[in-house]
Amino acid sequence: MLCPFCKKEIEDNTEECPYCHTVIKERIVRNTNTTNEDVHKVFYTKTKTHQAEKGFSNKILSFSSFFKKSFRNLMPLIIFILAAIIIGEFSGISNDNIEVKKFPPLEDPETITFNWEYKSMRYTLTETLYKTAYNYYHDLTPKECYCSGDNCVNNLQAKQECYRSFLKEADGDNTISQLALKIQSLGERSNLNDDEIVELTVAFVQSIPYDEERGKKMLSSPDINSTNSHDLRPLKYPYETLFENKGICSDKSILAAALIKQLGYGVSLLGYPTEKHMALGIKCLKDYSSYNSGYCYTEVTNLGYRIGVMPSRTNLSFSDMAIQPYGEQHEIQDQGAELGTPEIYEISDGKSYTKIIDTVRMEQERLSLLKTINEEKNQLEYYKTQLDFYQETDDYEDYNMLVPQYNALVRSYNNTINKYNNLLKNLSL
Repeated sequence: MLCPFCKKEIEDNTEECPYCHTVIKERIVRNTNTTNEDVHKVFYTKTKTHQAEKGFSNKILSFSSFFKKSFRNLMPLIIFILAAIIIGEFSGISNDNIEVKKFPPLEDPETITFNWEYKSMRYTLTETLYKTAYNYYHDLTPKECYCSGDNCVNNLQAKQECYRSFLKEADGDNTISQLALKIQSLGERSNLNDDEIVELTVAFVQSIPYDEERGKKMLSSPDINSTNSHDLRPLKYPYETLFENKGICSDKSILAAALIKQLGYGVSLLGYPTEKHMALGIKCLKDYSSYNSGYCYTEVTNLGYRIGVMPSRTNLSFSDMAIQPYGEQHEIQDQGAELGTPEIYEISDGKSYTKIIDTVRMEQERLSLLKTINEEKNQLEYYKTQLDFYQETDDYEDYNMLVPQYNALVRSYNNTINKYNNLLKNLSL
């Protein structure tokens, strides 16, 4: 046979021409353009096709051409897979911690009764919770949300998604959503409006006891994330907090966020890494919001804090952050909020809490009364010094002239304190 390219005589069935070194293969094809099924021979190489008869067209791809075409078609899919791997790597979320666990049968029931007060009325709810469900959530907690080392999540959005995962109920569990409906029903029977039902819910979470032992260990530990102890985890699921009927600031904030989200309000979590503290943020009018964030700071660690009122942090443990009345036997200096600027983890959007306007007005009045109290107290101390001096020098004339002024200021001082303490009752839940 002749080489179809250099036209030199070569042996039949030769796959490579010994003269021009062109790879030659022979393939039998049928001409579909005729009716007599004439057989034609087609010679081809990696780069060129030679046809033995005019009028017949057939395209045969070499292996390299086929590979290149397939690679071009697969390129978008390859790029997508690589992008997904890179995003997962840099987000700080490890797929090793993604675990799908089936919610267990409800066994080993425990009955827990919750009692709390709101607007001088007592409320009671009895819940049946299950040890198997508690164990399910207890063993489910990922570590990335609250870890702060080099190998932990530092990206705000990744933290936010991780915190959101704590508010998700497992398939087969509706404990939190049903509890929110029960609290809402209690509020409606007391003729409370929507904002007041939110306050009722906050008061419910505030009434859950603070976990003193765990709280002290968390606050005293130089690095709360260095421990592998399950009991010292900075975060727990809402079901765990309800079952244990106690929690620290983060536990109670997450429980409150889960319940208020069910009521249709926008919620966030306010994290204070330096102070090792967490609070709830409830969506409110931006002009009245905390940090101009659109969320009102809500302290759920202890009793009494109205939505939008921040605690004075100096020399107080979080278990002691209860609002106290002003009195001579228990003087409280207003030192303002010592907490720094928080990281804000947005959980869900929803309705806004509008009663913050009343709270801001009362808080301004409280600060004004407190200023008056301090001024009158200083004046009383000055009068007392003068009276002691007049008495020691036997200056009874000046002494007797000052006594009526002193007594009048004492009455004013006591009256201002009474106004202040009555206002505190309205500023607390």
